[in-house]
Amino acid sequence: REDTFDSTTGWTIPDSTNIGIADGKLNWKAQRDGSNDAIHYDLGSGNVSDTKWTLDFDLDITTAVAGSSTSGLFLFVGLDNVDSSTAAQTATHDTIGCQIAYAGSPNEDIRVVAAENTTLANAGTVLTTEPKKQAYFVRLQRLSSTKAVMFLYSDQARNVLLERKDITITGTVTGLQYIWIGN
Repeated sequence: REDTFDSTTGWTIPDSTNIGIADGKLNWKAQRDGSNDAIHYDLGSGNVSDTKWTLDFDLDITTAVAGSSTSGLFLFVGLDNVDSSTAAQTATHDTIGCQIAYAGSPNEDIRVVAAENTTLANAGTVLTTEPKKQAYFVRLQRLSSTKAVMFLYSDQARNVLLERKDITITGTVTGLQYIWIGN
């Protein structure tokens, strides 16, 4: 499935204060305001393999301001077993995804997350590439029931590799049916 973000059709947006779809983009503003700023697309139960899939997405960071604590601000993009009504920081998820964290220096990083029953705050394995105001082109792949990989590219054709991070999936991550984006 490819989405050009021409409309909100198929997307569920519980709180559109800091996240929404407009002008062919999903716009997101990380803000610690006590609300669950997230969005999801339901791919359907049983439609995502528990052993092999690929998720590509483009991420253009236009403004970046660090948070004031180790909790900080973050964006998570990935496949999840729960929809966006489930909070990222206080509820558990089975998930494979990418996290961009701005928690104040030195805790500004890009992470790959692949775990069972985890919260999304400050989870995952840190890449050496630090998030900057620029475009990133991400490819997440589930390779098996126990292995996943994230590729970070500098070009949309995904030819110029910035970094690759292979990880072992923690626990039994199954039932991923939602594209989950939020903080």
